[in-house]
Amino acid sequence: MTTKTPNVAVSNDEALLKLTLTLIGKWTHTASEIRNLAEEAEKRLDRIRMPNSMRKGIIATHIFKGPVARAYGYSVNGSIVTLRRAATGWRVIGFAPQRIFPQQGGELKLQIAPEQETAAVMAMWRAWGFVTKRPALPVTGEPAANPVVPAKAPISSRPELIR
Repeated sequence: MTTKTPNVAVSNDEALLKLTLTLIGKWTHTASEIRNLAEEAEKRLDRIRMPNSMRKGIIATHIFKGPVARAYGYSVNGSIVTLRRAATGWRVIGFAPQRIFPQQGGELKLQIAPEQETAAVMAMWRAWGFVTKRPALPVTGEPAANPVVPAKAPISSRPELIR
């Protein structure tokens, strides 16, 4: 039997409630908790100054926090939720049962692509006032103001160091 992958907008209250009612328990996500996770993920992206144009495709995963006390010598039935950032907002793309052990879970993890990471770092640098220093291009026919001179190889008096 194949299960259909959910693709529910976090802003769609009715569909989100219907999805969360498939798993009911003490350690499962509710619709309001999923909305809070989407807001927290968006705040984190704002904090690192991720450009809105680069947010599409980011994956957020959260496992519901298990029992805190180590007295629980067993696992409990919980849930794991996976969100994907679309152009219009966050969408639930995964909601499944998960075995949770004491002191496990409770952490929101974001997965971004390397080009998204680069965009975020460049945006942070610009916000902090850093600029990328690039050499000026020479005008045709004129030598460069600061020509780049290749470094000379170090001269060693010990021949065993030279290969």
